[in-house]
Amino acid sequence: MNLDERKKKILSSVVEDYIVSAEPVGSKTIMEKYNLEYSSATIRNDMKLLEEAGYLEQPHVSAGRIPSTKGYRYYVDNLMKEKKLSMIDINYIDNSITGFGDTEKLFEQAADVVSKILLRPTLLTVKTDDLLENIKIVKISDKVLLIVLMSNNGTIKDCIVKLTDELEESTIEELSNVLNKNLKGTPLEKLNVVLTNIVAKELSSFSFVLGKICESIKYEMSKESKKLSADFASILDLPEFSDVEKAKNFVNMLSTKDIIDMALKKAENNELGIIIGSESKEMLLRDYSIISLDVETDNKKLGKISVVGPKRIDYSKTVATLKYIDNKLKSIFNKNKKRRWGLKYMNKNKEIKQDEILDDKNDLVGDEMLDKDEYIAKLNDDLNEQKKKTDEYFEHLKRNMAEFDNFKKRMSKEKDSMYYTITADLVSNLLPIIDNFEKALRAECKDDSYKNGMEMIYSELTGLLDKLGIEEIEALGKTFDPNFHEAVMHEEDGSKGEKEVVEVFRKGYMINDRVIRHSMVKVAN
Repeated sequence: MNLDERKKKILSSVVEDYIVSAEPVGSKTIMEKYNLEYSSATIRNDMKLLEEAGYLEQPHVSAGRIPSTKGYRYYVDNLMKEKKLSMIDINYIDNSITGFGDTEKLFEQAADVVSKILLRPTLLTVKTDDLLENIKIVKISDKVLLIVLMSNNGTIKDCIVKLTDELEESTIEELSNVLNKNLKGTPLEKLNVVLTNIVAKELSSFSFVLGKICESIKYEMSKESKKLSADFASILDLPEFSDVEKAKNFVNMLSTKDIIDMALKKAENNELGIIIGSESKEMLLRDYSIISLDVETDNKKLGKISVVGPKRIDYSKTVATLKYIDNKLKSIFNKNKKRRWGLKYMNKNKEIKQDEILDDKNDLVGDEMLDKDEYIAKLNDDLNEQKKKTDEYFEHLKRNMAEFDNFKKRMSKEKDSMYYTITADLVSNLLPIIDNFEKALRAECKDDSYKNGMEMIYSELTGLLDKLGIEEIEALGKTFDPNFHEAVMHEEDGSKGEKEVVEVFRKGYMINDRVIRHSMVKVAN
């Protein structure tokens, strides 16, 4: 089905309205909000045709329409107009991505900014194909070493090594020289293999400490380069996650990230990849979209930033944000490249000092190195801060789950109460009619066919009461109970029991122990 201009405008309006409102969109809403020069009937008819063609869906018979995966795809590929970022967002990005730190740090800053602007979880992947430029070993205490690895692109990784024996400064310097000699120029991702191969050769004399150093470096290099940035407190407020189970599954999916990694491979060759719902071929992602951007410089991929959210994500703003971030990161990387080139040029006749190489590491600055205890304390503080944030996220999730459980119970009670109220109101208006039928049936009637007809109607009315769960209140011969009976007459009768109901003037009815109408009765004694 080829879409004409009118259908394109209607589809675009439905998508954009649903992205904002999260509510099914009706023809009247489209006509009024988007000033379309078409009648409501015309829009309604076109929406039906778009539904039949698979661009729209109707969640309920009486509801409006929502975009399907096909509808979102057509919108993204043909109708979407890229938004311009507000000055507030631009200033926030510029002030948050400082330009200080290694590649991984810059990507972390970028992912954090994206998640806060879009209120959507953001995953980052940093490439590890940098070449090792330098290894520095710092003695933290008698039996503790800090290993600092720096790549040619400024990426810095560090790890702590705990020893069983104390090392002399001269031994540490010698070990550092041997490691630099054997490992310089090695891709970071292959560092584990090269380390293993050289243990038996030039480093055999350091076997008493090399094993622990290798183990620590291997562990650091084996850690996932994928990280998640997410403001769960805001994300879980989205209407899509009012279902607690869906919210739990979403958080678990983000925590493992494996399924998202598989989906991202489909956009591996695209500078800007958008995967919508079922396009991922993953059942767990059928209700979500992934928008990912490869950050490249000099035809070299540095990493990927991916935004994950419900299909109702603001595609236009997300794309605009990622593109601005991309330009920002490229500018920073190019500046850092020029700075590093200038530093090497100035030192072309001599080896660059290790302190100069470590200058970008804010924790270790030239000759004015931070106190070693302070550095360890800072590492612990960072770890505790991350743990605190994680605990806060899950505490918020648990509170939301508890609140939602209470909400479901409250809504269930309110639904029951509403049912009883509506039913009672209906029956209250119906009961006088039934009373009149009963009076008519008690009267003499010579026309049998007429009487039979009256009895049939009466039977249908009482059958309706049965279907609604309405029960007649037993009164005759029972002890008077003001909760169920209304006494309008008394008589003295020694043959009857105390407060016995001896006559019913009008029947009473109840539903689930709730009285709709009291029985009007005569009470003896």
